[in-house]
Amino acid sequence: MSAVKEVLRSSVMLSSLGEDDISMIEKMGKTERYSEFDIVLKEGAVNHFLYIVIWGSVSVVQENTHLGILEKGQHFGEMSLLDGQLIAANVVANKDTTVWMISHTQIMDFISHPDSNGERVLMALSKQLCQRLRSTDTALREANKRNIIDENQLNSFLSELNSS
Repeated sequence: MSAVKEVLRSSVMLSSLGEDDISMIEKMGKTERYSEFDIVLKEGAVNHFLYIVIWGSVSVVQENTHLGILEKGQHFGEMSLLDGQLIAANVVANKDTTVWMISHTQIMDFISHPDSNGERVLMALSKQLCQRLRSTDTALREANKRNIIDENQLNSFLSELNSS
């Protein structure tokens, strides 16, 4: 079994898929290599791909704030891929890194293919986005507890999030 297939199978987004689906989706994507400090995604740019880290790691940085590190099996690029909006954060290789990437068109072809279990991919992406939103909500509430922002600012911000 290829290293790519092994990582795809273990990724949160694709772990519920069977062998046939993993093989199908693996063939639809391609790998790309990045050197340390290379920008994989640039905040404010257009994105047409979903990425999964195969080897190495990337940092997610938004407006000079470090948001996290993504490692083997973790994915990124799904927000702009799904909603068509500009990329929300920079993604930078921490060291030599290989990612597997699949285009919007290819992932939508997979999801809509009658012989695939594409709905499982959508559910996994939805759950991951919910988890990230809940983490952000928790972080904002913790910041509020430390009086970094006042209750009115927090409620206003959360209302804006819910209305978008």
